[in-house]
Amino acid sequence: MRLYQLAAVIMLSVLTTVLVLTCLARTDGLLVYSLDDPYIHLSLAETILQGGYGVNQGEYASPSSSIIYPFLLAGAIAIGPNNWMPLVLNILPMMAVAWIFAGIYWRHAVNPAAQSSVMVAIFVLPFLLYALNMVALPLTGMEHPLHILASLWIMVGVIALANGQGISWMLISGIVLAPLIRFEGLALSLAALVALVVYRHIRLALVTGVVLGLCLTAYVVFMTRLGLPILPSSVMSKSAIAETAVDGGFSGILTTFKDTLWVGVARRAGAVVLIAFALIVLAISEPSRTRADTVIGMVGGFAVFAHLLAGDYGWFGRYEIYVVGIAMVSLLYLYGPWLREKTNRLWLRIVGTSALILAVAVPYLRVQNDTARASENIFAQQYQMHRFSTEFFPYPVAINDLGYVSYQNEIYVLDLWGLGSEEARQKNRRGEFRTEEIVGQTENKTIAYAMIYTEVFDEAIPAEWCRIATLTTPAVTAAYADVDFYLIERERESEIRLALEAFRQTIPDVASLGIQSCQDGA
Repeated sequence: MRLYQLAAVIMLSVLTTVLVLTCLARTDGLLVYSLDDPYIHLSLAETILQGGYGVNQGEYASPSSSIIYPFLLAGAIAIGPNNWMPLVLNILPMMAVAWIFAGIYWRHAVNPAAQSSVMVAIFVLPFLLYALNMVALPLTGMEHPLHILASLWIMVGVIALANGQGISWMLISGIVLAPLIRFEGLALSLAALVALVVYRHIRLALVTGVVLGLCLTAYVVFMTRLGLPILPSSVMSKSAIAETAVDGGFSGILTTFKDTLWVGVARRAGAVVLIAFALIVLAISEPSRTRADTVIGMVGGFAVFAHLLAGDYGWFGRYEIYVVGIAMVSLLYLYGPWLREKTNRLWLRIVGTSALILAVAVPYLRVQNDTARASENIFAQQYQMHRFSTEFFPYPVAINDLGYVSYQNEIYVLDLWGLGSEEARQKNRRGEFRTEEIVGQTENKTIAYAMIYTEVFDEAIPAEWCRIATLTTPAVTAAYADVDFYLIERERESEIRLALEAFRQTIPDVASLGIQSCQDGA
C-alpha cells in the first residue's frame, strides 16, 4: 500500500510540475493563477501584515471566503516570495491528500491477492488524482486543497474510531480546522462530533466542540467589532443561503434550500453528488450493516446532504470537490467488502468501479486542459489591468472584479461589486446600486477612472463617464472578454491617453487595446 501511495504522490508531483511549466510558458515566465480570486486573498494578506483587514488600508472589508487562509497566507508571504506562496500552500496539502486517498482506495477497493485487482488499481491511479481535481486545483491558488485535506482527516479519523482503533489526531484537528478553512466544513465537523458522542467520547467531543465554537465566536466578534457582517462578503455574494440568513432573515431559508437543491442537481456535478448520497443511504439501509458502517455512512452522508441543500458547484472544479472526496471515501468504505471479495466475477466489479471513477474524473480532466489557457487569460486581463493601475496611471480606480488590481497596489481601489466594500455589496444586494449611487461612491473616494465590465452595470453607468478604451482578451475564467476603461475626471484626458498609448505597446499578443476619444465614447 505504501508503494501505491508513494506512486500517487510522485505522479501528482510530475503532473503538477508539467502544468505549472505550461502555465509559465504562456505568461512570460510569471506565475499567474487560473483565477483572479487568489489575488483577493493576497491583497487581504498584505493588509493584515500592515495591521488592517481589507483590500484598502484604513477601510475594513471581508472579501475572503475563508477564516484562516488569509492569515496563513500572510504568514507565508512574510517569509517567502509573495506570488508563489499560494501555490506552496496548495501543493503541500494536495500531496498529503494524494497519499491519504490512494491509501483509502488500496485498503478498501483492492484485493492484493487478485492480480486483476492490482492491475486495475495501477491503471486507475491517475484517475484517482483527477477525481479530486488534484492536478489543476493548486493552480487556483485558493484554500480548497486544505479543505479537502481536513475533510479526509475527519473521514479517516471516523473510520478509525468506528473500528475500535482509537482517537486519531487527524480527527480532532480536522473537526476544528475544516470550518475555519471553508464554512461548508461545519456540517462534516458537527457530524464527526456526534460520532464521538455515539462512541462515548463525550468529554472529548465537548472540549473539541468548545474549541471550535470559541474559534468561530472569535471570528464573529472580530467581524462585528470591525462593523462587518458575520459572514464574508464573498460568501454572501455567491451563496443565496448565506445572504438570506444574514441580510434577509430566516423566513426564506427553506425556499432557498429547495431552490439550491433543484438548481444544483440539474448540473452534472450536482447529479453526481446526489447519486453518491443515494448510494450511501442504500448501503446503510441494509439490515446486515454493522454499527460502524452506519456511523461512517451517516457522517459522510450528512455532509453530502448538507452540500446538496446549501452548496455550490463548479467555478473551475473547486466548490463541490471537498464533498466529492467525502462521498468517495464513504462509498469506498461501505462497498469495500463487496469490491474485495474474490470470486469469478471480481473483474466485473472492479472494472465497474473503475468506470465510475473515470466518470467522476473526466470533468476535472477538462479543467486541467483549460488551466494553462485560464492562467494566460488572467495574465492578459487582470494582470494587465494591475500593471496599468500601478505603472501607467496610478490614480484611485473603480473596478467590479476585485483581485489582481488590488494586489501590490498602494493606490485606493473601489470595488463597485462589493467584495471589497460592504456598502457597495449591500446596495447591490438591494438593487439600489443605480447611477446616482455609483456617482456618489466614486465622488466620495475621488476616483479618477474605472476599469469595469460594462455588461455588469447595464444602463447604470453615469452618462458623464467617458469610455476611452477597451481591453479585449480571451474569456476562459474571466467573466467577460472586454474590460472597458472609463475616464471619470475628464481633466485627466490627455494624461490617460498618453498612459494608454504607452500601455498598449506592452500588452501581450493575446490581448488588444482599442483607444477612442472622449467625444466619441461619452
